[in-house]
Amino acid sequence: LEQSGAAEFLLASKGLITKTKDVAKASLGEERPEPGFEKMDHFTLSTEHVEAVLAKMDFGAVDEEEFEDAEEEEE
Repeated sequence: LEQSGAAEFLLASKGLITKTKDVAKASLGEERPEPGFEKMDHFTLSTEHVEAVLAKMDFGAVDEEEFEDAEEEEE
């Protein structure tokens, strides 16, 4: 940027920043959450029981040789 161009950009950006802040404040005022809903603590999920079930499951570990034999049979 040229020096005069940079100065013009900085002056213009001040106005844009101010406008952006004003619009953001105005939009927040319209869409505020109802009292009691600003925290999301009541949306917790306990997955400990799922973890225990998955730990007990046997996913049937397959040896490499068995896997290769199965592929050959399919062909």
